[in-house]
Amino acid sequence: MRLSAVVLEDAVGDSIAPGKPDASAEGFPGMWERCSCARKPRFTSPADEKNRVWPATRGEWVLFVEGGRELPPLARFLAPIDADVVCPESPRSAVILRPPFAIRRTLLEALGGFQDLPCGLDDVDLGLRAQEAGASILRAKDWVGFASAVARPLDLEGVIALFTRHPFAWILEWGCERSEANPNPGEPMAQRFARIFGRPVPYQGQNSLKELADHFAERAEPPLLPSHEIARQLEHAEASGLYGTGPAGDRRFERSHAANWLVSNTIYFESIAERNLCLLFPPPRLRGGPEAEPLAIAIEGRYEVEVDSPSLVGLSSPSLSLPLPVEGPEQRGLALFAFEPSDFEAFIDETRATARLPLRPEAGRPVRIGYSFRCTVHEGTTRSAGPATPGRAPPLSPAYQSRLDAVFASIFGGGAPDANPRARARRIYRWILDHIPCRRSDRLGLFALDARAGNCAHRVRLFSLLCHRSGLEARERFGIPAGDLHSQGILDGRQWAVTVYRERIHPPIHVWAEVFLEDEGWMPVDFFGTDSGQRMMTPQNVRNPSTRARLRAWTARLDDYYFGNVDPYRVHFGQKPKSLGAIPSGVPDGNIETIWKVAWGTRHQIRTRLSGLPTGTPEVNL
Repeated sequence: MRLSAVVLEDAVGDSIAPGKPDASAEGFPGMWERCSCARKPRFTSPADEKNRVWPATRGEWVLFVEGGRELPPLARFLAPIDADVVCPESPRSAVILRPPFAIRRTLLEALGGFQDLPCGLDDVDLGLRAQEAGASILRAKDWVGFASAVARPLDLEGVIALFTRHPFAWILEWGCERSEANPNPGEPMAQRFARIFGRPVPYQGQNSLKELADHFAERAEPPLLPSHEIARQLEHAEASGLYGTGPAGDRRFERSHAANWLVSNTIYFESIAERNLCLLFPPPRLRGGPEAEPLAIAIEGRYEVEVDSPSLVGLSSPSLSLPLPVEGPEQRGLALFAFEPSDFEAFIDETRATARLPLRPEAGRPVRIGYSFRCTVHEGTTRSAGPATPGRAPPLSPAYQSRLDAVFASIFGGGAPDANPRARARRIYRWILDHIPCRRSDRLGLFALDARAGNCAHRVRLFSLLCHRSGLEARERFGIPAGDLHSQGILDGRQWAVTVYRERIHPPIHVWAEVFLEDEGWMPVDFFGTDSGQRMMTPQNVRNPSTRARLRAWTARLDDYYFGNVDPYRVHFGQKPKSLGAIPSGVPDGNIETIWKVAWGTRHQIRTRLSGLPTGTPEVNL
């Protein structure tokens, strides 16, 4: 058995070459190798530094130990056991790792190493991901006494970051315990959280188990997973605390966190990946490289919204805004038709980018509004002409400005950004890919700086801020992705596919960025396609070996493609995201229950037929 010791030093060290074998460790003469890692790096996070070092080591086990401490006597723990992690004794159900701890190399590779979280929570996150992956964990009580993984109280940023990745109620309770030494034993957790952090708990359980199971199941026809299977999985999540209590004392699940839990912990993500159009029908520039001829796709579609009439009761003059497709360099030959209601066109604004329609409920019938469209969408390789419109980054609070500055220093090593604007933008793009994982959230603002995670809009907003910080102009674009594959076939020698995308509460809007380069114009940058790659895989959410291999094979190609291209499997809407009413207007101010009732009674659907897709086996030679 060969082992590696990653020594977390106090000073910054640049060498990652493994040291000589160490003969002093009990039971392993000549079998240890040491490798130093900065505990407090100047411009990179502790997670980055550990990820920089541990892959360079060798051995079946990797031991993380603090500098200046002797290697612990692990022979009696590691030699005879089947465990994947050996760590100190931990309280409650948490796996809180603090050096020294040992982890099998295969598990560390499967988990993707450490994640960048604030407040020194990267070790905690690794332990939780190991536990969620079903790892066998030995809490070696006699090896080392338990020491808290976080020496100082947690702040709101740290609690949100951990809770976004691991949405269990006990995470919030643990955050409160770490931040208050003498709690009132009779105080409810939600009240205590709001008192300590100055904000309400970062989730609102509003949906029953059946509502959420049906919602996730109806994403496409046939469903990605049947409703009863999703309900069974969420029941397991409930056992871990992923729920709240409604006004009547009933169980209510949180929609965004339930989605994150399903995608990370069940084969729901696998079913999404197996219907991803870019993986099934990779366009030429994704398959063959930047010199390939761009693809043009003929799209016919219909966008409909259905609102339950009972949910409109009590609203004052309810109306709803819909986005409209627009002509542009990537979208041509646009036609809108088959409007519902018949006077739909009278409510289109002068820019023809949105329509705000009154909702006229009829007893016993849902209210329906919608339109059909036809266009040709071109693979996004063209560049909109400049010059760039001078813009200013939005003002930030001192706290957010400090976080942004820290991220900026981490990206560029504390020095001046790259002189080449394209290289500068790509450095920012790659940092976000590697440090801001895709997580669903309805939270607004600079969520990516709070939680080190976020949806497409959160990541694009952070990209734009960092571009402005580096002297580049950036702007947002938006549209609707084609959706989940429903059916496919070949007609007259042309490959076609039908997709369906359903969403409640808000339109299925996708946001990407454009950065202005003097010699290229406005260049697209998208974080969407990479969600299909290996960064989203966990040991339990993709179990089909061929799907895992395909996602790994395509990841590098997807990264390159979406920096400078957008796929043709989307419908382009107005140039800048507009403040669209996600739900019908007219809700009385402050009436949260009414807002939720109206939101859950509003269903958006876009159904598209795409013709002229690439044919052949989607293989990639890396």
